[in-house]
Amino acid sequence: MKYSGVIFDFDGTLADSAEDVWLALEYAFEKKGVSIGKTYRSNPVNLSKSIKSIVSENGGDLSEEEVESLKEDIDFHYGQFTTYPNTRLYPGMLELLEELVKREVKTGIVSNKGQRSLERILEIKGLTKYFSYVCGGDFLGREYGKNDILGHLLEDGFKDLNVIYIGDSYSDIVASHFNNIDSIGVLYGDGDNDDLIREKPTYICNNPWEIKKLFFSSNNV
Repeated sequence: MKYSGVIFDFDGTLADSAEDVWLALEYAFEKKGVSIGKTYRSNPVNLSKSIKSIVSENGGDLSEEEVESLKEDIDFHYGQFTTYPNTRLYPGMLELLEELVKREVKTGIVSNKGQRSLERILEIKGLTKYFSYVCGGDFLGREYGKNDILGHLLEDGFKDLNVIYIGDSYSDIVASHFNNIDSIGVLYGDGDNDDLIREKPTYICNNPWEIKKLFFSSNNV
């Protein structure tokens, strides 16, 4: 295999978590008197938007203080209350992870999801054993973005390895370019595919089986 390290985004890349995220948003929004429309909810791309944007696009008018309170309610529901009943690895992803572990390829996660929530999901779903490093969006503090978190992980846990980052959002590809590593843009997740393709990932895959083939075909072993 060409790569000795593989780092994944979580939502829309490793797992389909959209339903559980929407349920957490609805819980918090209802407390503030804001309803999320069914049509709006049906578009997975909307999950990649900021909380403030989702509020305004659903007719809400909240102050900055109220938005911060809303985020706290979302964090409570998603980080402590729910057991993520609807979150599932995408078909073929478990086989990919097992093969990476079998071949002793170092694996990690860099996600915008909060550190506590990310670790809790992995523990509940029995996935912790597949990853050497797990970095949520607040891993370095809320003032740091994915570019910084990915860079930190590359220096801390993946130094001197040939690493590739896999994600479903244009921001994942931007972070890869920023840190001078290869990337795989996946088209089965929550991100806007046109935006992702526009950032020119090294590879594009339609499902986890294509990722596995890319990694382990005779030409890449």
